[in-house]
Amino acid sequence: MSQTGEPNAGALLETARRISAPGTIQLKKRAATRLPQSAEAMALLIGALGAVDRWSGVKIVNLEHDGEPLAMALIERACFGQDTQGNTTLASVVDAKKVQ
Repeated sequence: MSQTGEPNAGALLETARRISAPGTIQLKKRAATRLPQSAEAMALLIGALGAVDRWSGVKIVNLEHDGEPLAMALIERACFGQDTQGNTTLASVVDAKKVQ
């Protein structure tokens, strides 16, 4: 963190490395719906970040905060937003500029 309390983005990006993820995500169709288990959710997240890496670029970094590990993914050329229902969205910078 800088003296102003803001993270030093340049230093963070220097320590980040490119994500390495499998090229496909396997989804199984089931009759019942349920929340994913921990291992399933983590596999989906890594697969999704790998897919995003193909169009935008994803870097990862391991940090520590209050003595606990913190995994951070940095998505290049993208920004978060909200849809009309208040749900979080992710758009490429090109898409985001069209919305503004």
